[in-house]
Amino acid sequence: MKPLSTFFRMVELLLAFFVLSPALALAQDASNDDPQSWTVQIHGGFARIHYFPADVNVNATGLKVVLKHFQFQERTSANAYDPTTWTGLENAFQWIDEPTNAFDVDLKNGKNVIFIGIIHPKYTTGMIDPNAITPQGGNGGTAKILNFQETYQNVNAQVGYGREIILFHHDRAGKLTYTPSVRVGVTTGATYYEAVDATGQQLSKQEPFEVQGMNFSLANRLDYQKGRVILYIDQTFTTAHVKTQLMDGTIEYQLNTIPVTFGIGVALGKHPG
Repeated sequence: MKPLSTFFRMVELLLAFFVLSPALALAQDASNDDPQSWTVQIHGGFARIHYFPADVNVNATGLKVVLKHFQFQERTSANAYDPTTWTGLENAFQWIDEPTNAFDVDLKNGKNVIFIGIIHPKYTTGMIDPNAITPQGGNGGTAKILNFQETYQNVNAQVGYGREIILFHHDRAGKLTYTPSVRVGVTTGATYYEAVDATGQQLSKQEPFEVQGMNFSLANRLDYQKGRVILYIDQTFTTAHVKTQLMDGTIEYQLNTIPVTFGIGVALGKHPG
């Protein structure tokens, strides 16, 4: 087998694990549940996101084109965590909103987990070479898209259901759990773009906030809990169908991503562990 083929086969197997492990775990027998009173867990952390290439369909006057296998660029804004970059009181709190953060509330009863959460991804195109993608013509001019980005008010809001699996539990050492889940929700944002329309006019515009489409996730979470304090890693495969305004038309694509979040949490209720 060729080395490159072996590499792609390994990638396929890894993605298959991400996709199938939640489904297999959620299919386990629930007959041995020991229902308890409801407890609440609050999680928050910083996420890194891998963006898969997407076919981007641009449909505007003077610019009707599909950008095949287009690669979006992640913008983490992680410098907001650095106190040396804070220039005032307002900047000191931007680490909550500015970076790619994720927050969620989990409602737990026995092994059942109801998930309510948001993540604030940010991605851009960088500067696009218009000569590489722009056809001539269209109402007396050549339309060009130079740059667009989804950073402002870009949010995936989701609800979901998961199943907690206890991997290790000791009164003194704490508890290690794995929770696969499925999640669905909406994607919102306010697209910013720079372009030249079909008449040759230079445009730079922030579109209004809008619901851009629906999203779906298969998720894996690993929690280590000691008392009420939680350390966690959350990994999902998320797909979202995004359609938003661009010039006098639209831009549309299927956005597939793998966010990985590292963070902390707190357990509330009489029986947090």
